[in-house]
Amino acid sequence: IINDTDKGRLGERAAVVVYDRATRWLSAYPVADKTADEAYSSLAHFAGRQAVASFYSDNSPELLRAAKDLGWNHSTSTPGRPDTNGVAERAVRTAVEGARTILLHAGLPECWWPHAMRHFSLARNIDRADGESIESAWERRFGGRRFAGPHIPFGALVDFKPSPTRDAPAKFAPRSVPGIFLGYVLMPGCQWKGDYWVAALADFKSATDDEYRSVPIHRVKEVIPPAKGEITFPLKAVRDKRTRKMPAAAPPSALQAEAPQPGDPVPVVDSPPPPDPLPVIADAEPPAPALPDAPAEPVRRLIGRGESKDPKDYPPTGIFFVPSGTVIDGRFVRGYANSSRPANVWPEHWQLMTTAEKAAATDEWASLLAAAKAANGGELPIFTAAAPAKPRVTDDFPLMPTRPLVTEHRERLEDSPLPFNACVARAVNKREIQNTPAAQASVQKEWDKLRAAGCWDESRVREWGAVADEARRTGKKAHVVLIFAICVEKGSELQAGDPNRKYKGRVVFQGNNVRDEQWQTALFNDMSSAPASMQAAKACDAFGLLPGHVTEQCDAEAAYIQSKLAGDTPTWVRLPRDQWPKSWSGLRDPVCPLVLALYGHPDAGGYWEKHCESHLRSVGFEPITDWRSCFFHPKLHLFLTVYVDDFKMPGPANVMSAGWALIRKHIRTETPTPVGKYLGCEHIPFVCPDGSGNVERQ
Repeated sequence: IINDTDKGRLGERAAVVVYDRATRWLSAYPVADKTADEAYSSLAHFAGRQAVASFYSDNSPELLRAAKDLGWNHSTSTPGRPDTNGVAERAVRTAVEGARTILLHAGLPECWWPHAMRHFSLARNIDRADGESIESAWERRFGGRRFAGPHIPFGALVDFKPSPTRDAPAKFAPRSVPGIFLGYVLMPGCQWKGDYWVAALADFKSATDDEYRSVPIHRVKEVIPPAKGEITFPLKAVRDKRTRKMPAAAPPSALQAEAPQPGDPVPVVDSPPPPDPLPVIADAEPPAPALPDAPAEPVRRLIGRGESKDPKDYPPTGIFFVPSGTVIDGRFVRGYANSSRPANVWPEHWQLMTTAEKAAATDEWASLLAAAKAANGGELPIFTAAAPAKPRVTDDFPLMPTRPLVTEHRERLEDSPLPFNACVARAVNKREIQNTPAAQASVQKEWDKLRAAGCWDESRVREWGAVADEARRTGKKAHVVLIFAICVEKGSELQAGDPNRKYKGRVVFQGNNVRDEQWQTALFNDMSSAPASMQAAKACDAFGLLPGHVTEQCDAEAAYIQSKLAGDTPTWVRLPRDQWPKSWSGLRDPVCPLVLALYGHPDAGGYWEKHCESHLRSVGFEPITDWRSCFFHPKLHLFLTVYVDDFKMPGPANVMSAGWALIRKHIRTETPTPVGKYLGCEHIPFVCPDGSGNVERQ
């Protein structure tokens, strides 16, 4: 499909169509261009963790390169002989014809073909075309397991619950909104985890065909499909109204009968019998909601400036310069100092333009702006918002006595005499680290500590390319990630020289950019951790104030790396070049296996919590129901909370040393101290005398 005429809404100009002859599975991957990287990503997503025994294609260079990088056995067709590649050509034709058909039935413009092609290929895979006797492609591929989701047509009207990351609805607004169904979200290996692609119906109501390109797409978990027999396609009616009806003001045709002249005899025509009354159907469903006609492309005649950013204060068509942006045809668009986008082009349209289109749009805007200034004496006209008209009240109109309504202002952030917890550490950038010996020393100390602990195994260094090739060849998984150092200054609000003001280095795992052997985003076990709550910490304070009780605390030393990295997938790490051992010189992309659960690993908190809880149970501490990371020792009467690496324990003073000895049996901690600064808040026990001077309570 390589041309700009058929370009998709996000700039897609081609598609990788993959057909599996064993299962008759068909997948289509719209891509921006015919490149080896696009082909590699598409084929890797199709295969997932499954091994590919044989791959057949034409001699396209991008497919040859992708198959080589994937390590697949690749056979090719004979150039100039289409019959040697007939199966693939038939699969491409099926994908194109299917997308074209459901696009027409859904009423969406042609630029939405990428969504239609993906939906059609999956619908074909999950459908039993010849009845219930023949397995679908989905069942053949996944061992007889049927597709678990609802079968919803492309473009059908559904209700969905928007993602909480979007704008939150009003408190009493419905939690679901009507939308247009666009398809299913597939994970690598064509696995479906229950996510859908939808678009809000309201976003189509105010857009023209060309503006449909910028309609936002939602990825959601909850979709309410239409009931059987009640499937409607709202955009279909709008499209048919535009393309299948004559204009209302059509000129008279040559076949139209002439109007009767005065004096002509009036013909007598038998009146037809009145039509039968329409039957009344009980509980009939209302017709599907129809969208209003999209407005024609606005004529941008007005160019001016104003002080208000509210689009309602300006004419509906035109471009108006306002503080921090522009109002373009009734929509405010924020402006940026170094942007080259013309003021009359919406950002989403600018991103889809080619270089030539951008140059033409820039020249056109320059001429329009110059003409507008010339017509107004060299400056743009100023538009001001008209004040709303006030209703005229006459003396003869009866009015009820009224008084002005005065509401008291509610302070959202009230001043409070109560203290609050604060955890503050100032981030130190790279330049400051390079210029501050104390910061450099704290960072290097962290590197040395992790090496001494055996956090990674530098003796097993390999090139990442060799590791990835081996994993693909054997059908196993492998993860790779960069580890790097960060630095903060604790107690930066204190005076210089204060012992509590110090630099702290930390070497972390770049958990937001972990890749697998296929260069796809790595998937993890989602081992969530739940440290003790603030209420648990305050309960500790209360328990430690009982007669004969004390409260002590300590920190675990490098808590996360006290637990080993478990799981079946090995994780390989890249070190910064300034931390490479001398033996690594000459290597291009060296990696070594990660052994311990380093900070930043998505599952490091879960591994540490599991290790910590396992040890505490073994020495007699019992978990408290519904209070995660809180424990009680029934024999010693000790109450323990664990907030990541902070241990806080109150109890009888005479058994505290025995309790800490049990904890430190297999968990490395600092020396316990009386309660002090905990989570950034200083704790100072004191006694309150009663009125007579006697001690009343702590």
